Amino acid sequence: MVDKADVSVPLSMTISVQLRPKRLPKALISRKLRNRHSHLPSLSPIVQGGPFLRRLGTTLYLEVTLIFDFLLLFPDVTLDHSFQEPASLQAEPDQPLSILLQTFGAYCNEPIEFFRDLAPFYVERVISSGTTLWRQKDLPDGLYLIVSGSLRATYSYDDHRELVQETMVAGTIAGDLSTLSDTARNATVVAERDCILWKMDKEGLERLEKEKPGVAQRYIRIVLKGMSLGTERVTAC
Repeated sequence: MVDKADVSVPLSMTISVQLRPKRLPKALISRKLRNRHSHLPSLSPIVQGGPFLRRLGTTLYLEVTLIFDFLLLFPDVTLDHSFQEPASLQAEPDQPLSILLQTFGAYCNEPIEFFRDLAPFYVERVISSGTTLWRQKDLPDGLYLIVSGSLRATYSYDDHRELVQETMVAGTIAGDLSTLSDTARNATVVAERDCILWKMDKEGLERLEKEKPGVAQRYIRIVLKGMSLGTERVTAC
């Protein structure tokens, strides 16, 4: 005889049933089933509510009746009302893996293990609105992935043309050009709103090249490809 079984019933409930070795007497079962409807609500208010309510109410009534009968037949029952989301709705990967996939996934077909190799070389930074990350002509300190918030880049040219500005939003990268080329920043970047960023500084990039040279080469190639395809941006700063 089965000691324990998992039975799925309507109303999205999982019922874990533990059956006793000795079943209930048939006479007791019959008496319980005959009297079961005395514990259930009346259908008369629903029947008076129109065809749709009648169909809906009848369906729910039958489902409740089925569960009620089941509980009478199997007294040792525990109801588990917990709900588990399907795998497709479960939480996304932890940061910075999630933002790495979001930012670079469109530019390559690398497996997720590749991005896991990159993740330890990034450090989270939380920036308040109005904070200046760097000024034009500063030496580069690293590149940034924007998880939330936005950054404003302002470009000033020597020929006294009007200032050029761009806004970088979540899912984009900032500071990639100057970091990879090891040249001075070509814009001043300020946080327009509170931001969550993941930064790979120059030391992290050098460590990546030393510890995982193959991953580093592929990573730099992907960043350069993203820069070349990012036509909506003025330039990478």
